[in-house]
Formats: sequence, C-alpha cells, structure tokens
Amino acid sequence: MKNSLFIGTLVAFASFSAHADLPCKESRSVDLALNAETLNMLEVAIGAGTLDIAGNDHDSPSLEIRMCASSQDRLDRMAATSSQRGNTAVLDLETGGRSNSFRAGLFRSANYGYFNISGSIPASWGMMLEVGSGSADIEHINSLRATVGSGTINAEHIAGHALVHIGSGEVSLEHAHNIEISTIGSGDFSAEHIAGAVTVGSIGSGSVELDKITGGVTVSTIGSGNLDIDDAGDDIRIGNLGSGRVVVRNIDGDVILQAKGSGSVRTHDVSGKVSIPD
Repeated sequence: MKNSLFIGTLVAFASFSAHADLPCKESRSVDLALNAETLNMLEVAIGAGTLDIAGNDHDSPSLEIRMCASSQDRLDRMAATSSQRGNTAVLDLETGGRSNSFRAGLFRSANYGYFNISGSIPASWGMMLEVGSGSADIEHINSLRATVGSGTINAEHIAGHALVHIGSGEVSLEHAHNIEISTIGSGDFSAEHIAGAVTVGSIGSGSVELDKITGGVTVSTIGSGNLDIDDAGDDIRIGNLGSGRVVVRNIDGDVILQAKGSGSVRTHDVSGKVSIPD
C-alpha cells in the first residue's frame, strides 16, 4: 500500500518520539540516482521514518534508502522507486502494509514498515515534503513546501520561499527567506534569521516563535495559541486574537491588533504606534 502522510498505529508505536530509535528487525538498502538535467524539484512523503537531505553545488542528486520491517514478508513487499512528473522527481514509497503497529506486554507483536532516507540534491532544487510521525532534516535548498502531521521538520539555509502547514507536529526554520504558514493546529513553529516577511494564516492551540525577522509579520487569526516575536524589522499586524497570548518586543514598526477576545498582549520596545482593542 502506498505510503501516506499519516501512518496508523494500534497501541504503542505512536509513543515512540520522532527522534527515538524505531525497531528494525529486517532491513535492506537501495540507492537511487536522479536526472539533474531535466529536474529542479524533489517530492517526498514519509510516515514514521526519517529524511535527511542536503543541497550541494554538484549536479549529481542521489538518495540512499534503508527499508525497515517487522518481518521478511513485509520487507519483501516494500519498495522505493522514483518517477518524474514534469520537472519534479517523485520518490514513490511502498510500505508493504496498511499501518504500523507495535504491541508491548504479554501479547507482544509488531507489524511495521518504514524508510530512513538520506541523500543530496543540487542547491538550486526545491522540495515538496510531507511528514507523518517521522522526522526530516533539510538544509541548503532553494525552496520548501512542507506539511507535517505529528512529526518534526528542521530546515535551514532555504534560499527562497518556504510554505508550511502544521498539524500537531513541530517545524523549525533557520536562515530562510519569506515564510508562509498556512495553518497551525496544536503544533509548534519557530524561525530565526529570516531575510524577509512572515505570513501566518491561523494558529489554533499551537505556538509560533519568531526571532530576528528583517521584514514584518502578519497573522490572520489566533485561537488559544501563542505568538512570540523578538526583533522584527517592520510592522506586526494581527487580525483576531481569541483566548491566546501575544508577546512582541524589539519591533521596528507598528503593532496593530484588529480584534481581541479574552487573550493577552504584551509589547516591549516598539518604535511605531501600538494599537490594541480594549
């Protein structure tokens, strides 16, 4: 069955953190070489595994993929291949089963299949990335479009635009340019050293922490979540704040909140005007 963004679990498999060592009873590895002449984008979707991609100055993109499974039978059903859609290289992953599960205790059992992927691509390439409960580390690429469920993404040195959608997971960005966050559910987002502006659609019960932003920050709505901004080079504009909390400091511009519920707002060292409804 094709790898999907959210990997189902039965009992204890979900308790493993994205950074923990998952069980790997049976394994095998494959290497994939990609055609750099006709491509400028890599698309990957992982479930419970890991992804480590670094951009470089060489036109020789390649991936090393380790498959881990609970049994030889499931490992035999797993596969990793690549296909091309326009200018995008798509990594096709077959997990060999519908879900991952791990039962502890007296009736211990396991049924899992996941991938640990590492490799390099040209720094001029962008990435489209989906992470379920796994983890991804990305660096030195041109652009990033990412969706994370309950997993984690750490990315740094993104030369162009970054677009992020977060469920209950965590995303951190360092040394990037303009950032757009469509939605954050109960997850967390942090960014620092951003050369440009940050735009956020909605924050549910999650949190956003921003530090050293050369541009401004625009947020449409905040529910019960938190927004913390330190050192921004332009205006901070927030549409609606529910019961959440906003803290902004060292702002070279205005701080404007259009509508406010029961939430709280604290400002420090704002060079422009501060407009907050009662």
